[in-house]
Amino acid sequence: MFVRHSPLPDQHDRVGQQAVREYLLTEPLEDIWRVWLDFEKWQAPPERRKMDKDFNNVIPSKDLADILRRRPDLKTFVQSVIVQAVERKIATLRSKQK
Repeated sequence: MFVRHSPLPDQHDRVGQQAVREYLLTEPLEDIWRVWLDFEKWQAPPERRKMDKDFNNVIPSKDLADILRRRPDLKTFVQSVIVQAVERKIATLRSKQK
């Protein structure tokens, strides 16, 4: 049986950290985007927050900056993800005001 869970490894899992790093450096950008959109479809907000937290633990901002320097085309993906997160936050705040 297939169980969906965060694909990110535990922060202490060095092999997993390297796997995520290699994935971001080598996977076609279109495939990364498709996987991201799939996560957006089936993950509830608490699951998304957990995955974001797990990602930040596995790939700290310093490492992400290094990955983006090595793979500049990934910057557009990261920018899109940030815009989505901001739009979600704005929508949440607006719904709380009503």
